[in-house]
Amino acid sequence: MHNKLFLVFMILLTAGGILQGCGNTSAQTVPSDLIHTEKSFPVNFYSSSEQGILVYKVTNQADFDTLWEHFRLTDNSAEIDWNQQSAIFLGIIESSSCPLQYKLAKLNEEKTEVSLYLEVNSEDGCTDDATPRTMVIAMDAVEMNNVKVVKVEDYFGLNPVVEFQKIKDSNEEI
Repeated sequence: MHNKLFLVFMILLTAGGILQGCGNTSAQTVPSDLIHTEKSFPVNFYSSSEQGILVYKVTNQADFDTLWEHFRLTDNSAEIDWNQQSAIFLGIIESSSCPLQYKLAKLNEEKTEVSLYLEVNSEDGCTDDATPRTMVIAMDAVEMNNVKVVKVEDYFGLNPVVEFQKIKDSNEEI
């Protein structure tokens, strides 16, 4: 009887350890702040976007100001401590009756992909239209250093992964 109890205990302990391992995630939350959001995006959004998403990573004020204009944002551009932070310009499409809001960002284990989590705060049905939304998100510069792609989690039931767009020379149109 004692051996059976010991065997059952060991099986439960092993199963619990296995199940706990299944629940672990290697993604870590990245310190980030939404610094601006507006119902606007670039004139060339539809020709430049991938899967309805346009995303740039910025590491200096000059590129930040250029993209601020490119995304047709109306307020004055924000000042960022570029030694501590980088910024992401995210252009997306949303329903006019269900605006998307930034929730958080997570890095994969290799720190090459950042997942952005957006949410809709609407209990009513959403209209089936497409309106612009730009989000400017400040993120930890060190954590974002090697990030090459962005994954938007549960973006209308999809999880699109897109590469950062390149900022072209000043004499070229972005």
